[in-house]
Amino acid sequence: MAIAIEIVIVLSLSIGCSHVLADSGPAWLNTTLDNVSYTEQEGWVKIDADVTVFSNTDDFSEGYLEVNITDGTSYDEFRLVSSGLLTVSGDAVSWDGERVGTIHNTKDGSNGVLRIDFSSSAPLPNADFETGDLTGWTVNDTYPGVNGTVQAWVESPLDDPDVSTVDSDPRIDDHNSVSQSATVQSSTIYEGSYALKLTIGGNILEGYGTAHGPMITSSSFAAAEGDNLSLNWNAVAGGDWYDVYGFIFKDANDDGIWDNGENYQKLFHDVGSTTGGWITTNATVNSNVAGENVRFVFLNGNYDKTGGQGIGSDLYIDGIVLEINTSTAVNNSIMESVIENIEYNNTYDSPIPTKTYTLTLKESNAGTGFNTGYINITTVDPILTLGNIADLTIDWGIILNLNHSIAVSIDPANNAGINYNISWITDSTPGNMNTGEITWSNQTISNSTAQDITVLVNANTTTPLGNNDSAIFQLNITKRDINITSDPITSQNVNRNELFWINGSAQGEYSETFLGNATLTRNGVAIGTPKTVTDGNASFNWTESSGGTYNFAVLFYNSSYYFNTSTNNSVVTVPSPSSSSSSGSRAYVGPSQPPEEVMSTDSAIKHVIAGDTVDYDFGDAEGPVIGISFDAKDDKGVVVANVQVLEKMPDVVTGSPEGVVGPVMSITVGSEGTISQKSAENILIEFKVSWEWIKENNIDPTTIRLSRFHDGKWEDLPTTLMSDNGEILYFTAETPGFSIFSVVGDNMEEAADVEIPVAEEPVTPEEAEDSPDASGFTSFMAIGIVGFAFLMYRKVK
Repeated sequence: MAIAIEIVIVLSLSIGCSHVLADSGPAWLNTTLDNVSYTEQEGWVKIDADVTVFSNTDDFSEGYLEVNITDGTSYDEFRLVSSGLLTVSGDAVSWDGERVGTIHNTKDGSNGVLRIDFSSSAPLPNADFETGDLTGWTVNDTYPGVNGTVQAWVESPLDDPDVSTVDSDPRIDDHNSVSQSATVQSSTIYEGSYALKLTIGGNILEGYGTAHGPMITSSSFAAAEGDNLSLNWNAVAGGDWYDVYGFIFKDANDDGIWDNGENYQKLFHDVGSTTGGWITTNATVNSNVAGENVRFVFLNGNYDKTGGQGIGSDLYIDGIVLEINTSTAVNNSIMESVIENIEYNNTYDSPIPTKTYTLTLKESNAGTGFNTGYINITTVDPILTLGNIADLTIDWGIILNLNHSIAVSIDPANNAGINYNISWITDSTPGNMNTGEITWSNQTISNSTAQDITVLVNANTTTPLGNNDSAIFQLNITKRDINITSDPITSQNVNRNELFWINGSAQGEYSETFLGNATLTRNGVAIGTPKTVTDGNASFNWTESSGGTYNFAVLFYNSSYYFNTSTNNSVVTVPSPSSSSSSGSRAYVGPSQPPEEVMSTDSAIKHVIAGDTVDYDFGDAEGPVIGISFDAKDDKGVVVANVQVLEKMPDVVTGSPEGVVGPVMSITVGSEGTISQKSAENILIEFKVSWEWIKENNIDPTTIRLSRFHDGKWEDLPTTLMSDNGEILYFTAETPGFSIFSVVGDNMEEAADVEIPVAEEPVTPEEAEDSPDASGFTSFMAIGIVGFAFLMYRKVK
C-alpha cells in the first residue's frame, strides 16, 4: 500500500493576503506545502521538506511545536531527525551545538503525537511527582548496603563537612537487613500536591554504624554541560541521625543501574539530627555527566550517632527542574528547519485510509496558531519473485547450500522471507526489501538422512495483498560409499569342526569411522548373527562339519546411510575324510563292554591323518566325558572313539582307586593300542563333574582327578581344572592310552567350613570356543591350562 500525504491549511486571513501578518496574530505556515507519497510500512518519510514560517516576534524560545494526529493509534509515529546545524540527541534538541529545546517526555512521537518544547525549563519525567505515583522512577527497596554492592561512592559520615563531632569511626552499612519503603505522599510537600518519601528503619549489627536505603532512580533525560539543575529536599531524623544523598550520573549502559565505571556528580550529602525544613539545591551540570541517558539517584540512610544500634530516617524530594543554558533564540529559520526534519511512519498492515493531523506553533509572547492536514492512504501491491531454484544432488551428511534469490518489483515488500516444506530446512528471513532489490537466502545445513524429496520453496511477505511466489526443486540426498580398509586373509586350511575366524574393517566414503552393521557370508549367502559395528571393525568365527572349499566374506551395510559393500572372498578349504570303500582302509573300532553292564554309550568317528589334531566331541553326551583330542603322528585311517558309562566295575578290574569313586567308564579309541604314546602326542580327555555330586559326597574340589586302570593297577592322571560355571566344573586329564577310567575325589575333613574363593572370573567353555586364537578342542585345553590351573580353593581345617 502507499500513503499519499496532503496538507490543507485553514487560514483566518484572506487568500489574497496570505503573506501579510496581523500585528498580534499567531505564527502560521505558508500554503505551498508539497504532497508526500508514502508506501505502507516503507519506513520514515518527511511530512514536508520545504516550509516557510512567519511569526510576529521571530522568537519561539518560550514556545513549542506540536504535531498531533487526532485519530492516532500506536501504529502512528513522528520523530525529529538531525540535519545540518540541527542535531537531536536523545530528548535534547540543539542548534549549532547549543541546546535550544527538549522533546517532551510523554509526547515523544509515539501514538502520533510529537511535542518539542523550546522553554528554558526542560520537562523531566515526573519530576514533581504530580502523577500521584512513581511513574518514571525505579525503586530498590531491598538495598543491600554499600558493602554488598559496587556503589562505593557512599561516604562515611566523617567525610561530610557539616558533621562537627562524631563519637566513633562509623562503619558503612554494617547491617543484615532493615525495613525500606518508597512512596508518593501528600502530607509533606514542597509544591503541588505530592512529593517523594523515602523511609528506612530497624537495627544495625553494631553501634556507630550506618545503613542505607531505599534507593530510587529516575528515567533518563539529556543534559548539556552548563545546564542548571534545581531540586528541593527535606531530611528528617528518626531513630538516629539521617545520612542522605542526591546524585546525577551518566548511564553508559542505558540499564538504569549505576556502575562504578560510570561518571556521576554529587548534588548533596547531609548528616544530622535536625532539619531546617525544605532545602533547595542548585547545581550546574558538569562535563562528566553531560549528554544522553542522565539519571537522578536519591539514597536515604541513617547514622547511629548514639551507638544504640536503632536507626530510622525519612528523605523527601520535590520540584526538580532542569534549566537549559543557551544564548540561542529559536527564530523562524530554526523553526523551519525543525518542521522540515519531522518524519512520519505507520507500522500497521491496514491503516485508516485518511488521517487528520494538526501542526501547532506557540510563540514566545504571542498566541498559538495551528494548521490542519490530511494523510491519504492508497494501496499498491508488491510482487516477490523467486530465482535460482535448481535440483540438487549431494551425499548424506555433507553440508549443502540452498541459495535462492528474491526480487521485489513495483513496490517494497515488508519482512520478505523464505520457508520450506521440509522440517529440517530452517526458515530464512531477508527482512525489508526495496523495489528492484535482489536478496540471497543462504541455507547451510547438514541433511539428516538419505532420501529423494520434492522441496517446495515459498517466498512471502507480511505486506497485505502482496503477490508472493513459490517454486519447486528436487533434493536428492544419496547414500555414501563404504571403503574396505582391511580384507580377511586370502585363504585358510582348517579341519572339519575346527574354529576359524573371518575379520574385516571399513570406513565411510569421507574417511569417517564407519557406524553400521556387518554380517558373515558364505558363498554369497548371509550366515550367522549380524553384528553392530561401532568402530569400523567386524570379526566372525565359524566351523564347517563337511569337507569342501568355501568363499567367506564380511558384508558391511546400513539400510539408511550407506551402500552395501563386501570384503574380498577368503577361501577356506576343509579336507574330507577317506572312507573304507574308497581307500580300501578299514575303520578301527575298540572292544565294547557287555550290554547289561552299560548305562550309556557315546561314539564318534574321525579320519586320523599324521600331523593333524584330532578332536572327538561328546558335548551332548549324558556321561562325564565331553571330549577327546590328540596330535596324530601316524596315518590311522578311520578311527572310532567309544565312551561307555558302566553300572559297576568290570570283572577284569581288580581293586578300586583311592578316594571317593565316581562314574566308571570304558574309553576306547580304535582297537587296543591304535592310539597311544607311540602313535599320538598330547592325548587329553575332557570331563565334567557337577557341584551336586561334590556336595552330596563331601568332596574337596581340589582333589578331583581322573584315574586309569592299566596293567592291573589304578593310576591317577595329571588333571587340570579348566572352568566353573557355578553348576559344573570342567577338567582335562593327560593319558598315555585308553582303557577303564573313573572320576575320583577325596573327602573334606570339615565340610561345613569349606570356603572356595575364586581369584578371577573363570572362562567358560563357550567363551573359550569363541576366542579368535582357539583352534578346536586342543586350543581350548591350552587356554584352560594357562588361565585356570591356579584357581584357588581353600580348605579350612
